[in-house]
Amino acid sequence: MFRYSLIAAGALFVCADATAQNTGPQAIKITGAVKDAGVYHTATGTWTRNSSATANIGPMVVYNNDANTGYYGGHADNETWIDNGRLPSDSSPSPVGTSSDYSMNGIQTAYCTSNATGTFDVNVSFWNMHGAQCADPTVGNTVAPDYLVALTGMPGGASAGTLGCWMVTVDLAGGGEICLQADGDGTYDGLIDIDGFGVGFNMSSTSGGSAGPFLNGDPNVYPFGDGTDFQNPGVLGTGLDTHDSFWLNEATQTYQGCYWFGGYPANPYASFWFQLSAGGDCGGGPSCGDQGASCTSNANSSGGVGDLAFSGSCVVADNNFSITASSVPNNAGLFIYSNGSINIPFGDGRLCVNGSAGVMRLYPLTFASGNTVTKTFDLTNPPSSAGQVTAGSTFYYQHWHRDPGFGSAQFNLTNAHEMLFG
Repeated sequence: MFRYSLIAAGALFVCADATAQNTGPQAIKITGAVKDAGVYHTATGTWTRNSSATANIGPMVVYNNDANTGYYGGHADNETWIDNGRLPSDSSPSPVGTSSDYSMNGIQTAYCTSNATGTFDVNVSFWNMHGAQCADPTVGNTVAPDYLVALTGMPGGASAGTLGCWMVTVDLAGGGEICLQADGDGTYDGLIDIDGFGVGFNMSSTSGGSAGPFLNGDPNVYPFGDGTDFQNPGVLGTGLDTHDSFWLNEATQTYQGCYWFGGYPANPYASFWFQLSAGGDCGGGPSCGDQGASCTSNANSSGGVGDLAFSGSCVVADNNFSITASSVPNNAGLFIYSNGSINIPFGDGRLCVNGSAGVMRLYPLTFASGNTVTKTFDLTNPPSSAGQVTAGSTFYYQHWHRDPGFGSAQFNLTNAHEMLFG
């Protein structure tokens, strides 16, 4: 195994010829605006580019490496940079996953390029098993990726030589879904060469000049595994078990090998912006976890609409389940839930939970601080037998809170979320 240190923070790397490319990649400071390209739908080859663009992805986020370093990597024509990470299975000790495999229906990535829009392609490749840190999953270009997602005519600069930086969401729904094994082979082994997956980033052309993927990862601030359905959903995170290094693969094999940018935290973390979404397991069934907002409420005195997030595990046997309400007033409140949903005016907001089990209250009252409040729910001790959570059951959660002096009723509720337990 060999590992190159390539430190060029803030320097502009221009791919002038093959000799220059052999110097390898560099970390380049992002200086311009980063634009959202919208959603690319692989089933139709079309884009939805407006600001309210939606994709048929999720509802689960199963891998998240969106903590940006402020740099991108200097890429050369048809190099493939191969990063690593881990998708936790239901046998993973921490965090606990929900399945032995996941049906990926969405990819989010980001890059900068000096190629003009429409003059280059981006190819994203996946290996179920990446191998050990800085291993070559291609085994000298003899092992093809398990999956290849080709994205043609991608957005770039306004003209050749003009830098454009873009965030892209890829919608794989409609036949383009890919099945990735959790923990490499469906079972946690405790060995990174078996448990980790590989994801490659390739640009067909960098003839316009500087180009490459965003460099992401900041584990000292944004922990490994955060921002997924398995651990602190909805926040920035560093990809689970991703390393400060990547494998550079190129056809001539003259300078392929293991690269970094001098070592984190003094230099940018050598990992790339990828967020992976899944619709459930590969058998077509939904995986347990947050199935998304089932009903939206109204704004409160905090200035926003209260929302919920779940942490811990949605596997009932783990009995490690917590709920956090955010953007709520710093006052008394109560988490409520039911086995059914509703949407009716209530107080200064909307009541969104009420089924055959009635509305169950998770006493005692809790007091928010910093406009957030968290409660750990003992799944073995529900407030009533009708609220007993079992594997395969679905419940709807909401937070009621006092809000004196804001609305006429002086109380409000957050959005409600649907939770499927495994």
